[in-house]
Amino acid sequence: MADSKTPIQQKEAELDKKLAQIHLHGTQDQYEAAAAKHGLAFSTFSAVPVDSNALALVPEEVARANGFAVVLRNGTELTVATIDPDNASAKKAWADLAGRGFKLVMVMTSPAALEHILKRYNTIRVQTMFEV
Repeated sequence: MADSKTPIQQKEAELDKKLAQIHLHGTQDQYEAAAAKHGLAFSTFSAVPVDSNALALVPEEVARANGFAVVLRNGTELTVATIDPDNASAKKAWADLAGRGFKLVMVMTSPAALEHILKRYNTIRVQTMFEV
């Protein structure tokens, strides 16, 4: 099936795509600046594998509602990606993790990068217990 868009529609679609890329880059710049302000590292986690076992330490509903995800576990150290290190309800969830003996390393990310990480919840297998 041939592309039924006119040349003008094709140009408009290309322009819309480019504008979306510029907007995302601008948003990322804002989050990088906020990370610096908070004294935190910034990452999009695009080249970092997300540890599904670490992600599963926090229910998806809690992570989504509070704008964060646990992306890596190294022993008792957890790397947490967040879009807002000042989020009061997220701080409660982080305190719960600390209360379970974990040390948290906070890293700021952009909303688009966090959404990409949160999609990984779809790949987590639910472990069920079977009686034998």
